[in-house]
Amino acid sequence: MGFPTHHKVYRIYAQGTVVVLFKGALTNPTDLEEDLIVSNGSFDVELKIKNASIVSSIAPDMLNLTVETIFSYTAKEPLSTKELHQMQLSILNGQNIMIKPNSFPYDVPVVSSNIFWDSMSYREVEHLDAYR
Repeated sequence: MGFPTHHKVYRIYAQGTVVVLFKGALTNPTDLEEDLIVSNGSFDVELKIKNASIVSSIAPDMLNLTVETIFSYTAKEPLSTKELHQMQLSILNGQNIMIKPNSFPYDVPVVSSNIFWDSMSYREVEHLDAYR
């Protein structure tokens, strides 16, 4: 009779891109808070804004945000990159991301948004505030 295997807490860094479509052109995309709180319909998710830019002069109403987050899970063994990506997609994805009103300091409202997770960015970190 062996000893029971215990679960371990894993903290994972992830990076992605949030694309936000506004009802009109933006003038100053860098005048943003450091944190963006979004919802997945069940709970809030804090994203750190690493970079913000207007997509192009052709699309001045679209904002690209490079975001990062750290999430935790418990398991007996670490998950593979593919499993981490699937878990992250089940938590926050293009179909369930909701940006709250007044999340941005612009006079134009958000029309829609999407998020794309970088499946190559996942790495284990020691602390919940271990951003790059």
